[in-house]
Amino acid sequence: MKTKAVLEIIETRMSSVEMNFNNDEWRTSVPSVPGWYFIETNTPPEAFQNVGPPKGQHHYDIPKKVEQSLAMDEYDACILPSTNSFYFVYSGESKNLKARAREHMSGHPKTGCLALYK
Repeated sequence: MKTKAVLEIIETRMSSVEMNFNNDEWRTSVPSVPGWYFIETNTPPEAFQNVGPPKGQHHYDIPKKVEQSLAMDEYDACILPSTNSFYFVYSGESKNLKARAREHMSGHPKTGCLALYK
């Protein structure tokens, strides 16, 4: 199978869901199936420096990751987003995309996640 054909198959199966912190309606559009996922944002990286430490032991330490990325930028060793552009902040694979999206939004004490709403 040619690379272009593989990419077309992947693109036809991809979908995007906007997570909303004000209501849970977005959750109904996330399927309970296994798959790959990406979390993207257009929030400037510097804005994440003040979100505070993670609440859970396994939660992603967002301020620390920003600090590390900005330190790498001093050596031109990373790619930072353009102003107001979307960029990926996390990617992964899950047996249940709906459950994993919920973990990234609300946090889960036993799994590494962003815990965005915490």
